Amino acid sequence: MDRGITIKEQNYQPILCARFKATLSDIGENLGSAYSDIFSSLSKRGEFPSGPPFALYLTEEFEERDLNVEACVPTAGILPDDGELKGKGLSGGLSASIVHMGAYDTIGDSYKELITWIGSHGFKSRGEWREIYLVGPSDVSDPGDYRTEIVCRITKPGA
Repeated sequence: MDRGITIKEQNYQPILCARFKATLSDIGENLGSAYSDIFSSLSKRGEFPSGPPFALYLTEEFEERDLNVEACVPTAGILPDDGELKGKGLSGGLSASIVHMGAYDTIGDSYKELITWIGSHGFKSRGEWREIYLVGPSDVSDPGDYRTEIVCRITKPGA
């Protein structure tokens, strides 16, 4: 059942991000708007992303509402803030990940698989989840071709 779950060390990552609160039903709209603002800011500065965009979920438990979310785009270095957009660095650390293949409406199954794997191998979630959009709507027209890496910061068994 280990469908490509990997353990890896995340590196420190400078990002430009926009934070917002959302419900599960409106998260896509909020992310789309935030990414539009971020990419516009990068373009104005003559900067380019240093990796694929991702969402950072800062809520311990996934619930239907009041999710604390940051839309993030990796950058080569920490950039100055631009209005509501914040330049900062994300610390590295141990993580577990799985690549979800397909539309976003079935991504919950991959989350469940990763959560089960983490618990069954004695790890604990540190409450920070990332969805890295490897292949998404701006890349392909068929949602069946989307590729999203789900990453959970973890602690080692016994730590």
